[in-house]
Amino acid sequence: AKPAAKTRTRKTTTAAKSTTPRAKGTAYLRVLHALSGAPSADVFVGSNKLFSATQFKRLSDYLPVSSGRHQLRFKNSETSAAILEAPRTFSRDKYYTAVISGSVAKPSVFVLNDSSGKAVAGKAKVRVIHLAPDLPALNLTMPSTRAKNGFTTWRSNLTFGKSALLTRAPGTFTLQLRTTDDKMLREVPNVVIEADKRYSVFAIGQPIVGGVQALDVIVASGAPNVVTAPAAPTASATSVAPASATTTSTSV
Repeated sequence: AKPAAKTRTRKTTTAAKSTTPRAKGTAYLRVLHALSGAPSADVFVGSNKLFSATQFKRLSDYLPVSSGRHQLRFKNSETSAAILEAPRTFSRDKYYTAVISGSVAKPSVFVLNDSSGKAVAGKAKVRVIHLAPDLPALNLTMPSTRAKNGFTTWRSNLTFGKSALLTRAPGTFTLQLRTTDDKMLREVPNVVIEADKRYSVFAIGQPIVGGVQALDVIVASGAPNVVTAPAAPTASATSVAPASATTTSTSV
């Protein structure tokens, strides 16, 4: 049997809140490059290049796309060679995150509907997704002085490519990612969750170096929690240059 990869931790990145306005009749798409070891990618929706030279661990802002079924294409930004393409359907007035992950030899694309799940007044929606293909199943926990083992579990046994959508009360939390046998992989302190908002927690695997798999985490705000907002975007998808999310990083 192939020995399991060892684990170590690295920096945590928190993406800035998106300010993309909402317009009825279009969908909204952002992209996360989580394919470790792969070059920067150009991202196309159909024949339209929406994002250029998207780098590893870069989470874009939302940009408007026409609703309907499109071919989602990822290409090497330097050579234009195809990395991956797959058909996906985008519904109007919905927000999506397209994530390219997996391995260079076998890439995968996951399209998350960031608008899914009924909004609950006074609560936040938190989605966590496992994007580290060389790591085992993960548990999302939070420290607790009342629990005998020192933590409470928000979600357990999350395998690669799977996500979980949680409804949580607002507050400031320390989030922990553990293996299913409770080994700590990453602790993310001071995560502020506000009422009536949506958040995504992306657990991303780094390339294995010397048998060691590093784990990075991006915590980002997402789609509006309420499905009503008027103003249309001031620019079209074809004319807006991709904007890199402002990030702050801490090392532990």
